[in-house]
Amino acid sequence: MGKALRDFATQPYDDDVWEEFRARLHVHAGDLGNVETYRRLAERLADLDRRHGTGGNVLFYLATP
Repeated sequence: MGKALRDFATQPYDDDVWEEFRARLHVHAGDLGNVETYRRLAERLADLDRRHGTGGNVLFYLATP
């Protein structure tokens, strides 16, 4: 993803900004039909909020098979 940003950025590219953002990207896999997936996701989001002080602001990218 970093290479694509460097290759296709239309604005000045800053490695330090990318590294800070990249460190906050997370993957959460689970079965969409299993309520446990959502419980674990909620716990993870709460933990990330505590660590990063996001105030509940998150961005989701949902990929399904």
